[in-house]
Amino acid sequence: MEGLISLTKKTTPSNYHYICEKNGGSLSDKMDELACFAPGMLALGASGYGLEKSEQIMNLEKELARACYNFYQTTPTKLSGENYFSHAGQVVWQPAFFLLPHRCSL
Repeated sequence: MEGLISLTKKTTPSNYHYICEKNGGSLSDKMDELACFAPGMLALGASGYGLEKSEQIMNLEKELARACYNFYQTTPTKLSGENYFSHAGQVVWQPAFFLLPHRCSL
């Protein structure tokens, strides 16, 4: 749990929490859309801690879920992009690209 918490940052002035991408020893201010599953994992894992730590984890879970919700709300289609970036501590949630489902022929 501590490892995941150590990867989180908060933007200013919007105060969105996000999970950084770790590459070797450095952190990138990039959050993949699939990281939006992490709030659920945090909520499940919080039950294994004492009251104070559990509350801290649940507060982080709520903040990450709020950021993920906004990933979807900021696009015209309400579909999230694959990656989002934060620049200079401010939210610039611009989808890098959208993945389209492969067409399959039957």
